[in-house]
Amino acid sequence: MFLRSVKSRNGQQEYLRLVESFREGDKVKQRIVAHLGRKDLLAPHLDALIRLLAERRRGTRAGWPSRTSPLRAPPHGARF
Repeated sequence: MFLRSVKSRNGQQEYLRLVESFREGDKVKQRIVAHLGRKDLLAPHLDALIRLLAERRRGTRAGWPSRTSPLRAPPHGARF
């Protein structure tokens, strides 16, 4: 997973997205995991966010649910 910076259509704001890469057959694709918000508002928290992502990648974050964990939130729009 990584952070992607995207400019708004009018070019005045930049937004951050959390993106993951995955393989589908022979192709490598990317999907947006989360829209995080405006970059200027997140600036004070970027170091902590990057540290969390690095820990997640290394698997050292205690209590962070795995991809197969039943503790994960249901997909957006899921009904029970």
